Amino acid sequence: MRAGGGEPAAAGLPAGLTVRPFRLGDLPEIMRLEKEAFGRHAFDAATFLYYATVERQGFLVCELEGEFCGYVVARRSDLRRTLGEIPSIAISPALRRQGIGRLLLEWALAHLVGRGVEVVRLQVAVENTAAIALYESAGFSRRRRLEDYYGRDEDAVEMEKQLAER
Repeated sequence: MRAGGGEPAAAGLPAGLTVRPFRLGDLPEIMRLEKEAFGRHAFDAATFLYYATVERQGFLVCELEGEFCGYVVARRSDLRRTLGEIPSIAISPALRRQGIGRLLLEWALAHLVGRGVEVVRLQVAVENTAAIALYESAGFSRRRRLEDYYGRDEDAVEMEKQLAER
């Protein structure tokens, strides 16, 4: 898939940008970026393999000129089918602030809408102001602060977006 649904990348996005479903061979690059982006809070490989199993079409990889540059995981809740979550999204540091994260977020949200999700939630570190600004600009609101979510004195903000009328 090309950015823009089969058309060349939209204005402002790098040319040669493609988004496609996860493949098993992507795992080493995903783990490299996950560790780079989230450090000691990074998910392990087993977690990503689980996501690939339970919601394969919601696990998207982004490439620029054939080189891995990011991913997003979007899934429907096992317990409440109208609730979705985005457990992880990451973009290569050199390519941040170019609209790639927004593109992956939009495609993840579209996937969740297609799965019948009405509300989507995610958690983000309180100090990750760039990510919080991205999510707020995409219509997410701050739901609550989660104290010690990542460890002692490492809080998160739970954010939520309404995708459908209740």
